[in-house]
Amino acid sequence: MRFVNVMQAMTVPQAFMITFVFLFLYLVLIGFLLYVCNLLLKEIYGILTVFGIQISGYLLQQEGVTYLSLMAKAIPGYAVDGNGGQWGVIVLFCTIILILALISLWLIGRVDFKDVVEEE
Repeated sequence: MRFVNVMQAMTVPQAFMITFVFLFLYLVLIGFLLYVCNLLLKEIYGILTVFGIQISGYLLQQEGVTYLSLMAKAIPGYAVDGNGGQWGVIVLFCTIILILALISLWLIGRVDFKDVVEEE
């Protein structure tokens, strides 16, 4: 019944745009998270960390614990309530993206990008 709120609170173009914005911000957030995790953790550990966050978000959403899942927050049906609840999600995503961008700026100077080549 949550998705009825979207139909009652918005027109079709508004619902399309909010869906596009939520998906875009979620993908940017996951991209920045992957970037920061790969700067912090070497090799495949950063990818596995982000994959674990993605899967846990999906599982939490399936169990109905949507307040802990970033993936569930990217679905307008969980945020749109007719009272401007979608703005809280947009602010949350933008805040997390800004924090990850600042962390990446801080980390980029401390990461050694030299490849270690083994001599034969």
